[in-house]
Amino acid sequence: MSQEQSQPFHIERAVSSDYSVICRLITEEHAMHVTARPDIFQPCGTLLTKEEYEAMQKDETNF
Repeated sequence: MSQEQSQPFHIERAVSSDYSVICRLITEEHAMHVTARPDIFQPCGTLLTKEEYEAMQKDETNF
């Protein structure tokens, strides 16, 4: 096993400036769900507003 494979991964807490990246990830994931299960998932607009994101960051139980 190479040294790169043996290193544990590092998770960092999202910060306010990560909002746009988080939104792109959520949008991409939702699009995959819509494609795979259109009977359950519908295309929609904004999935997570900036206000919702910031509220989630303040609530320690969300992370």
